[in-house]
Amino acid sequence: MISKYLDTGIAAILLLILLVSPTQYSFQLGSAHVSIADPLIWLGGLLFCVSAAFRVLFAKDTGAPLSKRLFSFFREILPLPENILFVVLIALSVVKAQNRTESLKELFQVVEYVIVVFVLFSKIRISAKMMARLPALLLFIVSIVVLTALFQYFNGSVDIMGVKGTFGNRNTYGGFLAVALPLVLSTVILDGRWLMKAWGLLILVAAAITVLSGGAAIGLLAGCSLVCISVSRRSFIIWALTVAIAGAFILPRLPRDNVETLVQSI
Repeated sequence: MISKYLDTGIAAILLLILLVSPTQYSFQLGSAHVSIADPLIWLGGLLFCVSAAFRVLFAKDTGAPLSKRLFSFFREILPLPENILFVVLIALSVVKAQNRTESLKELFQVVEYVIVVFVLFSKIRISAKMMARLPALLLFIVSIVVLTALFQYFNGSVDIMGVKGTFGNRNTYGGFLAVALPLVLSTVILDGRWLMKAWGLLILVAAAITVLSGGAAIGLLAGCSLVCISVSRRSFIIWALTVAIAGAFILPRLPRDNVETLVQSI
């Protein structure tokens, strides 16, 4: 019972992490910069370990020996072996680091995201009702970031690097789009609700105007192309024609001369 309530709390924390993650804003804590999401991630990780302990170690209806329950507990809270190997390899590099303190800070953040966040988002039990709301949450989050960038784009006093949404510069913003827009495109193609389709299309148009990082644009095109290919040949043809028309006739005529800006950034 306790585990069930904890899992509900962790699911709420996951939603909060998603809401506050798309920004590089941080506050100073000693000599470290802490993002808004960091305390939520560690709180979620702690609650998940407690939940797993109650579910596996302290369950009264199991006759399994303690050693077997301990094995089940660690299997429950640990990520994939390749995640652990990745962190171990980075930890080995700390030995030869010129700045040991900075390297340890980086290692701490790697553990936070490659281990803790991965475990939370891959293993926590999310209800079907909450899962059904995630596409709308995704579009809401991406809308805020892209709308911010759209205002920056059409503000003549903002330079190209300043078209950054809620991030630190255009390149980080572009990286966010390269990750997020394939998911938005998936929603547009697969969601049966016309409101969601229209909302997603508006996001795609605004994002196409505001992405000014060439490397991110290549990643974005590749990700979205794979999404369309995985759905149907028709989807890919429509996507390819849209990209070709936009690249040839629309983007070069925008105030920032997007095509030239993208090429120069590469």
